[in-house]
Amino acid sequence: MSISKPAIWAATGIIGAGVAGGLTYAAVSTPAGASSTLGAAADDVVSAAQPGPGTGPGRRQAQGHRLRGMDRRGLLARLEHGQLTLQTKQGDRTIDLQRGTVSSVSPTSISVTSPDKFAGVYTIDSSTKVRTRDGLVSASSIHQGDQVLVVASGGKALRILDRDR
Repeated sequence: MSISKPAIWAATGIIGAGVAGGLTYAAVSTPAGASSTLGAAADDVVSAAQPGPGTGPGRRQAQGHRLRGMDRRGLLARLEHGQLTLQTKQGDRTIDLQRGTVSSVSPTSISVTSPDKFAGVYTIDSSTKVRTRDGLVSASSIHQGDQVLVVASGGKALRILDRDR
């Protein structure tokens, strides 16, 4: 049994809407003690992009899913770059997402090039959270050539997931 392209596109749209809805929910329902609304939404994106226990193709097949790689992690793994507009308590906010290779990095900025050759430059400061498989680390652990996912707002990197560390 094969799945038609319109069905795949419809499923992708529904899942994409679910990801955006989840981000919006996370942004609006952030506890008062959280550092920032966008930071919490960015954490959700980074968490969804990280492989978790019991994930992978075997798990999807065991559950009977036919749209391999079309869950949240699958969509983020295919992401090159884009923007989302989130509804927050302070009004609409736009976040940028970019997955790619670090072209250059300094203590105050990071340049990332996506697989489609889109180049983004983002500022880094002490509030930028950098996560690796081992947990939170400093921005100084990012190196040229690393594969990263950047979540930014207004040109400032909020969260960076370094997949090579």
